[in-house]
Amino acid sequence: MKKQKWLKILNIFVMIGFALVAVAIVLYDWGPAAWQGSGFLYSVHVIAGRILILLIIAHLILNWSWVRNAYCKKKQRS
Repeated sequence: MKKQKWLKILNIFVMIGFALVAVAIVLYDWGPAAWQGSGFLYSVHVIAGRILILLIIAHLILNWSWVRNAYCKKKQRS
């Protein structure tokens, strides 16, 4: 599969992972009283956060040439 196809799929999972981490912690802290401090929501937040980190690392690996070109340019002498 081409790199661009992988990135399209990976970006969707990164977005879902970020949303899951954010929603879990918002509900954990400010959700309905029955959900506040829930061990389940905390577990979802932690596990989804770890998966998100792995997805972001994969995203950086697939985009490494862009990162290198954008941030590691050699300075030109004038």
